[in-house]
Amino acid sequence: EMKAKKDMERFRSHELEMMRLEERGRYRNDLAGLRAEMKAEYDKRAQQREAREEKKIGNLTMQAQALERAQYAARQEVVRELDLVRRREVESRREVEVRKKAVEISEQRVESARAALEAREAELNRH
Repeated sequence: EMKAKKDMERFRSHELEMMRLEERGRYRNDLAGLRAEMKAEYDKRAQQREAREEKKIGNLTMQAQALERAQYAARQEVVRELDLVRRREVESRREVEVRKKAVEISEQRVESARAALEAREAELNRH
C-alpha cells in the first residue's frame, strides 16, 4: 500500500509536472504569437510612417521645384525687362543725336541763309 501511495504520488507529481510543462509551452507559444503580432503591427506602422514621410518629402521636393521654376521665370522676366529698357534707352539716345544733328543742320542753313541775305543786303545798299 505504501508503494502504491508512492507510485500514485510519483504519478501525480509527474502528471503535474507534465501539466506545468504543457502550460509553460502554451504560454510561450501564446507569447511568441503575441510578439509576432506586435512585431507585424510595428512593422506595418513603421512602413506607413515611412510612406507618409516619403510622400511629404516628395511634396516638399515638388514645391521646391515649383518655387525654383517660378523664381527662374521671374528672373528671366526681369532680364527681359532690363534688356527692353536698355534697348529703349539706346534708341532714345539715337533719336536725341539725330534731332541734335537735324537742329545743327537747320541752324547751319539758317546761318547760311542769314549770311546770304546780309551779303545781298550789303550789295543792294552799295548800289
